Amino acid sequence: MQSPESVVPLGGWSIKGVFTEAALIAFCQENISRFKAPKKVIFGPLPTTSTGKIQKFLLRQQLEAPLTA
Repeated sequence: MQSPESVVPLGGWSIKGVFTEAALIAFCQENISRFKAPKKVIFGPLPTTSTGKIQKFLLRQQLEAPLTA
């Protein structure tokens, strides 16, 4: 069974100090269906290509790595 996770990029407009994991999850649970709300929020950089597109396959590998290690 899959559980939704959210990856929040930290860029020049860093929101880490403004939002916490609990605050983002609570906001999502209030505004979208509870089963769609993330169970976990990860703050960090997103792997991108040279044109700025998110490399989803690398992101999936990074998220799956702690489970297999």
